[in-house]
Amino acid sequence: MSDIYVVLDGRRVIGASTRLQGAEVIRVNEAKRLTRFDSPVAEHQAYRRIEIVNTELDDEEAS
Repeated sequence: MSDIYVVLDGRRVIGASTRLQGAEVIRVNEAKRLTRFDSPVAEHQAYRRIEIVNTELDDEEAS
């Protein structure tokens, strides 16, 4: 089995990474993109809304 980190904003999948650090970069970039303004408060609120979910992938082939 291997892990994948899925970045979600509500029900919308923003991205995925096999590394937690990669998922965090996706999360930060999306929060900045959503705010588009230089408002640290709005960026922080967007950042808190976005979740990172750890999901295990089964590497076995289905028979």
